[in-house]
Amino acid sequence: MDLNASPGEDRRRYYRLSPETELTCRIEGMEIVHLVGLGVNGAGMRLITDKELPTEGEFPVNLKTESGPTLSLKGRVVWKGVWDFDFCSRHVAGVEFVDLQAEERAHLAGLLPPPEERSEVPPIP
Repeated sequence: MDLNASPGEDRRRYYRLSPETELTCRIEGMEIVHLVGLGVNGAGMRLITDKELPTEGEFPVNLKTESGPTLSLKGRVVWKGVWDFDFCSRHVAGVEFVDLQAEERAHLAGLLPPPEERSEVPPIP
C-alpha cells in the first residue's frame, strides 16, 4: 500500500464534524493538532499531528466525546502526508480503525451530521 498522500484507491471519504461536536483524540506520544473529520461510516478518521504516525502495524487510539464513553480503539495508517511551513511541519494522515465493533462504529457514525448537512473534507493536494 502506498502511504503517500496522493489521490488513490486507499483514500477514504471524510466528513467534517459539526462545530458543537466535542471529540478528543489521544495517541500516545503524539500531539493531535486537529481531528479533521470522520469516515463516512465511522470506520476511520483524518487528523493532523505534530509527529509522523507509525506506518507499520497498529497503535492505540482513544476517542472521547463530551457526553459519551471513551472508545479505546486500534488504528492503522492508510495514507499520510506532510505540510511544511517555515516555522514547523505538520503531519496529516488517514487512520483506519481495526477490529471496530458494531456499537463503536454506530457511535462514531452518529457523531457525523445528517447526510444532507455533511461537508466533505477536501483531499490533500
